[in-house]
Amino acid sequence: MKILLILTYLFISISSAWSQSGRTETVSVVFLNTDNLFDVTDDPGIYDNAYTPAGAHFWGPERYDEKVKLISELIGSVTDKGSPDIIALAGVENRSVIKDLLLCKGLKKGKYNIIMEDNEGQSDVALLYKTGSLKILEHKLLEAEPALETADNASILYLRGELSDGQIYHFFINQWPYRNSGMAGSEQKRFICAVTVRKEVDRILNFEREARIIILGSFNDEPTNRSLLSMLNATNKRKNLNVRDLYNLFYDIHNFDNRGSIVINGVWQMYDQIIVSPVLLKVNENFHTSFKGGEIYNPDSKYPVPTFTGANYTAGPGRNHPVYFLLTRTRKR
Repeated sequence: MKILLILTYLFISISSAWSQSGRTETVSVVFLNTDNLFDVTDDPGIYDNAYTPAGAHFWGPERYDEKVKLISELIGSVTDKGSPDIIALAGVENRSVIKDLLLCKGLKKGKYNIIMEDNEGQSDVALLYKTGSLKILEHKLLEAEPALETADNASILYLRGELSDGQIYHFFINQWPYRNSGMAGSEQKRFICAVTVRKEVDRILNFEREARIIILGSFNDEPTNRSLLSMLNATNKRKNLNVRDLYNLFYDIHNFDNRGSIVINGVWQMYDQIIVSPVLLKVNENFHTSFKGGEIYNPDSKYPVPTFTGANYTAGPGRNHPVYFLLTRTRKR
């Protein structure tokens, strides 16, 4: 009888604890710079001359299909719970190449929706999300002020949507100008992008004090460069965070762990980053992450394999590793 009472007590205690803890729900958010995912058709409105069968890269159907397949498999492997819930992309030519991505094995079962605005004259950014994971309320391209030239290859997509916790989330998907003209020749252009995003962030915070903001993309600057650290005000500050502060999930990963998303002249650089507002670092019943929530998908601890090294075709998915983080919450029973 005594044993039966003990077993009954243990069962009730375990059931009670399970009930109180509830069920954990996770949303995975991944960003990848696809490193010029262009189709094989010469589009007069796009700077894609090298990416045609007769172009400098001899970009025919076989090479294109291989790159699409590798990128789809790469993104689909980032989490161990199936393909990601939300995927942000940079360096894609058009909606057609994204549709091809979604037909490949890595992402085919995801049933993704595509949000993309035509950024005339250059490669674009886009957001993909699984049906039911995100309810889109608004999306638009942000206009850089002063306006950048088409050749600067800058794109900033803003989206406002609702996740299953009923909260509104603000997404900024970024592709900032490359360093092709050198740091001195291109830094000012990234300053313009940083100010453009910061103005929109401040506008949101003026009306929504604890806005849930996620800024992700290929910034072509390090976490400690002025565009991100000073102008966007994205830091690694953990104490006494103000509602207008932004926290860079990849600041410490790069500066203290010496890891990166891309290799430049044999050195790891952290050009691909995810930045969040302080409210997303608070543990509560809504979706949140942690100060150490940022991850680089590099399971083999190897350099990324580019599609081209100079003029040589090296047949890899691209120069950038995916970066990602998880949003989690515990639903009360």
